[in-house]
Amino acid sequence: VWGEAGGATPDSDPDAFGVFTRTIPGGPVVFASRPSGNQPFLQPGAFVSPPESGQRTISGDGRYVVFEAGSTRLGTSGESQQIFRRDLKTGKIELASRMSGTSGAMSQGSAEGSISNDGSRVAFLSYESLDPADTDGETDAYVRDFSNETTTLASRADGPGGAVADGDIEAAAISGNGARVVFETDSSNLGPPGGDTQVYVRDVAGGQTFLASRATGGAGAAANSDSDSPGISNDGRLVVFVSRATNLDPDDADTKRDIYVRDLAADTLLLASRLPGLAGVKSDAFHYDPAISGDGTVIAFRSKNEALVPGTGPWPPSDDQIIARDLATGSNSLVSQAAGGVVANDSAANVSLNRDGSLIAFDTIADNLLVGLGGENRSAVFVKDMATGALTGPPAFGLTDNEPTQGSRSPSISDDGACLAFVAEGHNQISGDFSDIQSSYVHVLSGTCSDPRGTPVPMLSKVSFKPKKFALKAKKGKKKTGTKIRFRLNTKATVTISFKRRTIGRKVGGKCRRLNSSKAPKKRCVRYAGAGMMVKNNRKAGRNAIRFKGKVGKKKLKPGRYRVTFIAKNEVGKSKKVTRPLKVKRR
Repeated sequence: VWGEAGGATPDSDPDAFGVFTRTIPGGPVVFASRPSGNQPFLQPGAFVSPPESGQRTISGDGRYVVFEAGSTRLGTSGESQQIFRRDLKTGKIELASRMSGTSGAMSQGSAEGSISNDGSRVAFLSYESLDPADTDGETDAYVRDFSNETTTLASRADGPGGAVADGDIEAAAISGNGARVVFETDSSNLGPPGGDTQVYVRDVAGGQTFLASRATGGAGAAANSDSDSPGISNDGRLVVFVSRATNLDPDDADTKRDIYVRDLAADTLLLASRLPGLAGVKSDAFHYDPAISGDGTVIAFRSKNEALVPGTGPWPPSDDQIIARDLATGSNSLVSQAAGGVVANDSAANVSLNRDGSLIAFDTIADNLLVGLGGENRSAVFVKDMATGALTGPPAFGLTDNEPTQGSRSPSISDDGACLAFVAEGHNQISGDFSDIQSSYVHVLSGTCSDPRGTPVPMLSKVSFKPKKFALKAKKGKKKTGTKIRFRLNTKATVTISFKRRTIGRKVGGKCRRLNSSKAPKKRCVRYAGAGMMVKNNRKAGRNAIRFKGKVGKKKLKPGRYRVTFIAKNEVGKSKKVTRPLKVKRR
């Protein structure tokens, strides 16, 4: 008896751990940890890893989502984690962590995918080289451009062909416009000496690399201690990060983790972890996991310091709360708080902001914010409307007091604030058979979000003619002529029906050509010539029937044998072609 990842027997799942038995010495391998029966016991989908705090995993309009998974169901070996992009309009899933080209070699392991607002570019970390220039074996940051199927190395020194970073890249994120990538590393060949982790920004098209973790000024001193957890605004101008440095601002002489915002255009650095006011006293606490709104006006982070938002206490003494700061006014707001003023009774984390910071998402196991959400060992995702104070969020996943932890977590809100991506594990009406697998979900906050279940690619089935042969003119004493075209659609679509008539041609050079004289050809062949096409717009989902009397457009079909091709299209895509024979008689 032994346990291993599945696939050892035809009825086991290569993506799932299982228990197997075998009678020594030569008995067959048996999949023991399965229900009764002999049908393959397979997981319904892929296990998804949660993204890092603040990662933008959903495009600006909610159409595209990126996720990290290792699964044979996604067209890979399943032996390593990869970054994928899913088009929620079409349902198409594409591999991002690969070399340039439509079928470029797959990375041997990737993580931390983030996506541009238009969904065309994805930044990620790769544990293996995806560029010939990357030969050092360290983890590097790359950008996949789906519009031209290229993969670009981003973690390199200043200049189009700058040296590849000689240390591991620990985190990376792409700007909303897809032009810049922010990353953290302790590399020694990007400007500052190695040893301390620094935050850099790479302009992908311009081939420039900027040091963000430095004091005010174009030549400001590099941080003298670790800087990490970077985020970047939509235009790539503003970078938020955490630092333990003591040389970045005169008001910050301690080694506690503080929040900074770098303006790359103005070459200024702002200490943001302050009490209320633009020149508020520096917060005497540790601060973590900042995120920045798309327009760069609001940041949010977590901390235990109640003094950051006076008048909101008391806070639970050992739990982090989410604080938002308006960079223009210096005002601070408590995010992890119910509309009535109740503060979350457990730690909150993993913050995400929409374009202007008016909506802020986070997760927590606190059970006093919304009835039925949170609880012991069951995290929940919340979204705060900063104008009204109202909280909302996805439904609960799983039950409280479960092992391992269930619930929803790691939110990412779209730039327009309409759609919320997150990962979750646990049963409810949405997860169904996926309840035991940590999966990616999208929750609609307002308006509509792309849903491949709601607008599938059309499929044609049960296509037939009844009868398969018909007369153009009725025989004496009979009224009916024509036939009935029947088919089924899985969704509303426009159906195009093309007719080709069987004719005799002449064989020339291995091809069947059209006859160009009345003389019989020496080498006869059968060819099908176009006889017309008709388009049936907006046909309903389900069974369809069309009465056809042989007229296509303004012309009637000639007697003969036909090959009729059907294809259905909608805004998502088109179906496979379906071809059926038809015979037309004179009477």
